[in-house]
Parts: sequence; structure tokens; C-alpha cells
Amino acid sequence: MPQSALMSGPAGEPVPAEQFPRENIAADPGLYTYEGDWLFCCFDHPSIRAARIGFGQGGFRWDDYGLAAPPADGRIPLSYRFEAITRDGVEACLFSGTFERHPVELAASARRFKQEGQERFSIEGWPRMRWRFHSPDASLSADLEVSARSAAVWPDCVMPHNTFAMCIAACGVKGTVNGVEVSGAAFYDHPRVRVENNAVPPFGWYLYAPLRFDDGSMLASYYMEDGGGAVDEGYSAGFLTFADGSSRWLASARCRNLRMGPDGNPSAWEAELTGPGVDVRYAVRIEEIPLARLWSSEPHGGGPYVAFPLLMAAEGECVVGRVRSELRGGAGIAEFLARKDYQPLYP
Repeated sequence: MPQSALMSGPAGEPVPAEQFPRENIAADPGLYTYEGDWLFCCFDHPSIRAARIGFGQGGFRWDDYGLAAPPADGRIPLSYRFEAITRDGVEACLFSGTFERHPVELAASARRFKQEGQERFSIEGWPRMRWRFHSPDASLSADLEVSARSAAVWPDCVMPHNTFAMCIAACGVKGTVNGVEVSGAAFYDHPRVRVENNAVPPFGWYLYAPLRFDDGSMLASYYMEDGGGAVDEGYSAGFLTFADGSSRWLASARCRNLRMGPDGNPSAWEAELTGPGVDVRYAVRIEEIPLARLWSSEPHGGGPYVAFPLLMAAEGECVVGRVRSELRGGAGIAEFLARKDYQPLYP
């Protein structure tokens, strides 16, 4: 597996979180154009079912996604999201802004952002983390203890104007969301970007599917194609963690029978993932959930809701050697993004 350009250690080799290089978690705006922290949670609670929480700070060439590039005025972009999938639908806080200096306070193992004298979010620790987020209108809050169990470096995604690197960890999570006690599982990821020119085809689309199953196993996978319809063989992979904490890297991921809904987002698909001695197959359907509440820093919601959280329900099977087990009750938040105005032929 090729070495990541921006992360330490080989890609595609899971290790216990305590052994994972801490420099892959540390943030350094002097070395990287963009960095962030994201948490995709699945909870065992009927009222607070899932959440996506995180931030990204720094420059990114958004034209790789077909979006307008920010003005080159030297200011530092910051965006953060807090989206909870509740019994009523998606409750969301979407913030974006630019600052003269790096707005997120960075320490060895902590990030904090304050605005108007109020702390909006803080993330502390590794491999035991504490995540605290508060929306500016006080409608959304989270205070979560996150325990990373195993971690890996994902292969790099190389686009014409960005080199995107990421590490990922399978985690347990407990705490409160909107004052409600929750517990469950989560995937944490720390992306890094270096803006640079690369002689590669344009970006096409990706589908990220982090799942937790009833037996305690967890599976995160990416499937990605470039703008010519070719599969990104390195990036299209999976990270499987069993209930006993052991992990496997699945170097091949394929998406089949992808069906799109009227909103332009996936409504169902099938996935096939393979690695040494392991085969996983599952089918996903997306639950229709309304937008129940939105706070946005942009007037009138800032236009289209990019990368709307997609609530998955999945069933499948896992074969390890000659032992077959069913995967039931799969749930999680998927993320889909296609380059604007690109019309792919989906598999």
C-alpha cells in the first residue's frame, strides 16, 4: 500500500488506537493548507438516532468539486457542522466564515473555537476524547466522551488541485445530545489537505458509508470514481472492526445497483468489500427524513444543503475464512458528494 503524502505510517494497516502515531492527529496549519476533525455517530436512542459533528479550517480548492473558489484575500476559512438526526428529522447548525487569523485555538491534543465570547466547540484528548459543541442560537448541544479503539491511515485522494489525506478510528461514544443521554458507536476522522497541482483526472463523486451493526461490528467504506468514470482503486476501500476490537483492512470496495432519489441523493445501493480472508456484502436503503430545524450563518440558509446527512439502514453478511455471519441492524450516516454539474453513469 502506498505511503500517504501527509500522514505517518503505511496506509491501510489498522492498529490499536494507543499505538497510532499521535502526529497524525495533531493539527499544524504551518504544514497543511486545511485540517479538520469529524465524528459520525450512531446512537442507541429512539429520539436521538445519529449525529455528524465536526469542523474544517483552512484553504481548499473547492473548484475540484465544481464549486466557487473563495476570494484570495488571505483570510482563513472556517466551517463547522452539527447535525443531529432526531425523531422529528434533521436538526442542523451550519457555520462558515473567514478570519484574519486561524480562528481555532490549537494545542497538542486540543482544538477550541470561541465566538463573541462564547465557546462554540472544543475537542480534547487522544485516544480518549471529549467533544463539546454548541450552536450559536443554543438550539443544539453535545457533550460526548469518545474512546478510539483502532485506527488507520486511509489512502490519499489526489485531485487536480488538492492532495487529500485522512486517518480514521473506530470508537465507542457516550454522553449527551441536547441534554439527552446517549451511547453508541462512532467513526472519527482527521482530514488534511495540501493545495497543489496534480496531473490527474478531475474528481467525479464519492459515497462514504460508516456503519455499526447489531453484533457490535463496525464498517466504514468509501467508493469513489473520477470524472471519467474510472474507480479510484486505492481510495475505494473499507475499514472493518469486530466486536472484540480486532480490525481488518478491506482493500477493494465496489458499489452496485445505486439508485438515486428525486433530491439527487442516493436512495439505495449494494456494497461488496474484500480483503485477505474476508468478504463483506450488504444492502442499504436510505430513510426519508425531513429537515426539522436549520441554523445557518448564511442568510436564507445559504442556498442548497450540500452533503445532506443520509440515514442508512443496512443488512448483509460477513465471511471470515469459512465462517459466515449475518450483519443485521446496520445504521449510520452516509455522505455523498458529486462534482457540480457532473452527470455520471452510476454503477
